[in-house]
Amino acid sequence: MSLSGNLSEKFLYKIINLIQQDSDFKAILMAIAEQTRDFLAVDRVKIYQFAEDGSGQVIAESIFNHRLPSLLGLHFPAIDIPTQTREEWLAKRQSVMIDVSDQRKSFHQSYGSQVSPSVNPVDHSRYLTVDPCHIQYLLAMGVLSSLTVPIFSQDALWGLIAIHHSQPRRFCGQELENLELLSKEITLAIAQSILTDQVRHQSYQESTLAQISDLLSQSSPSANIWQEVLQISMESLKADGGQLYLAKDLTGETSQFYQVGLQPAIAFLDSHPLWKDLIQGNYPEKLVEIEDSSNQPTPKSNRENHFLTDYAIADPVLAPIAKAFTHSPIQSLLLIPLAKSQWGGCLILFRQDREYEKAWAGSINPDPRNIYPRESFDAWIETQRQVPCWSSQDLKLGQAIAIHLYTTLTQQILTALIDHQAAYDSLTQLPNWIIFNQRLTLALLDAIHQAKIVGVLVISLDRFKRINENLGHEAGNTLLKQVASRLQKRLGFYAQYNPLLSRWHGDVFILLLTNLNNTSELEEISQNLLDSFQKLFQVENQSLYLTASIGISLAPYDGETPKFLLKCAEAALSQAKYQGKNTYQFYHPPMTTQPMDRFSLETDLRRALEQNEFLIYYQPQVDLKSGQLVGLEALLRWNHPQLGLVSPLDFIPLAEETGLIIEMGRWVLKTACSDYQLWQKQQNFPLILSVNLSIRQFQYPGLIQEIFQTIEETGINSENLELEITESWMMQDVQGAIAILDKLNKAGIKIAIDDFGTGYSSLGKLKYLPINTLKIDKSFIDDLVKEGADLAIIQCIIDLSKGLNLKVIAEGVETQEQLEKLQILGCDLGQGYWISPPIPSDEIMTFYQAIKAGGIRSNLFLPRSPSIRENCLAVLNVLT
Repeated sequence: MSLSGNLSEKFLYKIINLIQQDSDFKAILMAIAEQTRDFLAVDRVKIYQFAEDGSGQVIAESIFNHRLPSLLGLHFPAIDIPTQTREEWLAKRQSVMIDVSDQRKSFHQSYGSQVSPSVNPVDHSRYLTVDPCHIQYLLAMGVLSSLTVPIFSQDALWGLIAIHHSQPRRFCGQELENLELLSKEITLAIAQSILTDQVRHQSYQESTLAQISDLLSQSSPSANIWQEVLQISMESLKADGGQLYLAKDLTGETSQFYQVGLQPAIAFLDSHPLWKDLIQGNYPEKLVEIEDSSNQPTPKSNRENHFLTDYAIADPVLAPIAKAFTHSPIQSLLLIPLAKSQWGGCLILFRQDREYEKAWAGSINPDPRNIYPRESFDAWIETQRQVPCWSSQDLKLGQAIAIHLYTTLTQQILTALIDHQAAYDSLTQLPNWIIFNQRLTLALLDAIHQAKIVGVLVISLDRFKRINENLGHEAGNTLLKQVASRLQKRLGFYAQYNPLLSRWHGDVFILLLTNLNNTSELEEISQNLLDSFQKLFQVENQSLYLTASIGISLAPYDGETPKFLLKCAEAALSQAKYQGKNTYQFYHPPMTTQPMDRFSLETDLRRALEQNEFLIYYQPQVDLKSGQLVGLEALLRWNHPQLGLVSPLDFIPLAEETGLIIEMGRWVLKTACSDYQLWQKQQNFPLILSVNLSIRQFQYPGLIQEIFQTIEETGINSENLELEITESWMMQDVQGAIAILDKLNKAGIKIAIDDFGTGYSSLGKLKYLPINTLKIDKSFIDDLVKEGADLAIIQCIIDLSKGLNLKVIAEGVETQEQLEKLQILGCDLGQGYWISPPIPSDEIMTFYQAIKAGGIRSNLFLPRSPSIRENCLAVLNVLT
C-alpha cells in the first residue's frame, strides 16, 4: 500500500474516532475541519450549513497561519450560491473544483453513483467557465483554488465542506474519494446529533413532567401549587407569560384562573365570546393560513391534538379582541385545551418578539450585489426583531403537560365525586352511615359534658316490599325519595334538636336527635313523623297509603356507643312491627338484640361443603362495541336443603366473618377451572374466566401457591384466568397488594378490581398496580340514565382507565337504557340481567354453541336478548 494510502486511512480513522468519542456536534465539526486541513495541506477548511431560506452560516473552520480571513460564524445570503448550483448538488451529488487562475471549474462524480470504476473520478471533459462574479468573490478572499463537497442528511442538502487555498491547487482522485467518505461520516454525525438532541429533549420533558407530577401528587392541589405548575410550564416552554384556566368541576367548585409573566393589557378579554371559544377549543372556521408552495388553506388549529399554535395577534380573525393586546408586546399564542371527553380548562402561553443579531459576511447592498464582489468580508451586524415559532418539540411538551393536568383534574373530580357518593345516599341524597356515625360519636361525647339525652330512631316503612313487587323498583325508588323529603320537612320544626336524617339501607332510615331533656320530647317527634304518612303518596299516577314503624334508643341509658345504640333501636323497631306496625317503641332491656337464626345458618354453612350443596353459576360478559361474548364470571350459589337457593348477601358475609370463605374460595377456583377445561375439551373456548377472591383469601399466606397448584392440576391456561379483588382490600395495604398481584400478573393471570368506586381508592396509586380491568360497581349503574353524579363518576372512571390502558366493565346492567348509555360513554365490557342472568354450569356449552351459531348480534340483545331467546331454546328457562 502506498504512503498516500496509509495517510488516507489514518485520516479517516481519526475522523471516525472523533465522531465516536465526542458528543458535542460543533466540537466534532471543528475537529473535522482541522484534521481535513492538515490532511490536504491547504489554507482553510470550513463547514457551511444551509438554512431553510437558502442562506447559510459557517459553523466550523480551520485556517493555516492566518493566510486567509476567518469566516467562522458569518452568514451568507442565498444568492451567494445560485439555485441552479444547489439543485445540481442535490441531483448529481458532485463535488465542484474551481481553479481561480484558469477561471474554470470541474466536477468530481461521486464514487457511489452509477459510474464505471475505470472512469477517472475527475471529469476533465466537463471543465466549465466560472462566473466572473464568483471569481472576483474568491479573489476578494485571497483564494486561488477552491473545492466544495456537498453534505446530505435525510436526502436533503444539509451543507458543504468548502476547501480554500491561497495558491493554485489540484486535488487527486484519492483525495476526492476521501472527502466523499468524509462527507458521509459527517452525515452520520448529523444523524447522531439529531438523535442526541431528541434524547436530551425527552430527558428534559420527563424532568419537567416529573416536577409537575410531584407538585400535583397531593389529593387536592392548592392554589399555590397550580400557580407553581403554571410557572414551570411557562419556563419549560420558553414563553414570556401564561394563563391557566381550570373549569368549574362537577362537584360544584368554582372555576379557577391563574396567570404569570406577560399578560394582555385589557381585562375584558376573559369575558369575550371569541376568547371563550378559543380557550375551549372551538376555533373559528376562518382560522387558517395560506402556504406559499401550494396556496392551499391549512388550519392552524390541530383539532385532533387540541392545540392552536403560532397564531399571530395581528391576524384579522382576532380583530374582535385585538384591543386587549394593543399595549402589550405579546405577538404569538399557544393554546392547549385540557380536554379529552370533556373540557377541563385551558393552558395558554404567550410569546413576544425578540431581538436577534446576525453577522453577515460584508455589508449587503442589493443594487450592485451581482456586479461587484464584496470589498470586505468583515462582519456586518444586522439587528432583527422576530417572534420565535413554537417548534414541534414545544408542542409535544405542551401537550404532555396538558395531559398531566387533565389527568390530575379528572382524578380530583373523580375523588370528590366518589367521596360524595361514599358519604351520601345516591337515591335520596341524605347523609349515609359514615356521616351519621361520625355525628353520633361526637354527640355522645358532648352529651356526657352537657348532661343531655341523645336519641337514635330507626324508621322502617311497613309492607314496602309489596310495593316493590307490585309496581317495580322504579316506583319504589320514587316513593323512597318522597318519604325522605317528607320526613326532612317535618324535622324542620325541631331544629333545636339538631336532627340528622340518614338513609341506612333499603327502606330503613335512621335519625339522630340531640339536646333532649326527656322522653316526652321524643314521643312528640315520633308521633309527628308517623302522622306525616297520613297524606297519600303519588307514584306513577297512583295514590299510595303507607305507614312506618319506629324503634328508639336513648343515650346514656341504653348504651354509649353508636353500634350498641343502633342494635337497641333495631330491637325496639322489631317490637313496634310485632305490635301491629304504624307505631313507635322505646327500647327496654328484655328485648333481644341478636337474631337467633344466625347460629343455625352458620352450622348449616359449615356442613354445606361436605354435603356438596354449593353450585357455580356463570354470568356472561360481552364487548359493548361488537356484541361478542368475551368472558364468564363464576358466581357461587348455595342450594340449602330446606331453604332452597340462599342469597349470597346472606351467607357470604357470614363466611367472611367465620373464615369459612377460605375453604369455599378454594373450592370455587378449582371447580371453575375444571369446568373451563371441560368446555375447552369439547370445543375451542377462547373466553376469559373471572373468579372472585375475598379479603380473607388474600390474607391467607398460602394463596399464591394454591392458585398455581390449581392451574397445574386443572390444566387451564393462566392467560385465560382473571382474578377479581375488591377495591377496599387493595387500599388497606397497597404495597402488600402490589407484591401479591405482581407475582400473579407475571404468571399471565389477569387482575380485575371489583366494585370500583366504592373503596376510597387513592387514584394516583392505580398506575402502580399490576391490574388489567376495572369493574364499575352496580350502585353507579343503577341511576346511570338520570344524568346525575353517577354518570359523571362513570365517565371519569372510563377516561381514567383509557389513560392507564385498562379495560372497563360495567356490572349490573339491567335495562336497555343503561346499556345504550354505557356504549355512548365508551365502556368496553358489560354484564347484567339485561344481557344475560347467571347460567348453570351444565347449560354453558349449549349457550355458547347457540351464540356461535348467530345468537348474539351487534345490536346487543335489543330488546331483552331476543336473539338469545330465538337461538338458545335449550336454556330459555334460564334466560327468562
